[in-house]
Amino acid sequence: MHRYHEQFGHTVLHLHADASGLTDTEHRRSLELFQAEAAPVLRRDIPDPPFDWGPVLPASPVAGLPARA
Repeated sequence: MHRYHEQFGHTVLHLHADASGLTDTEHRRSLELFQAEAAPVLRRDIPDPPFDWGPVLPASPVAGLPARA
């Protein structure tokens, strides 16, 4: 995950916790381990950037034209 961030600048990454081949107990332990060990490091090392959130304009009914406020 650090490599993805370094190469592409991603601050949001979707992870799929595939349970194939794991028992329910093993899968849960895997998720708990990620949450306890990996997630805090990722939150520390790759913080969310500050966003200047504003109102979202509705999409224009005509493709390619800007939305009207």
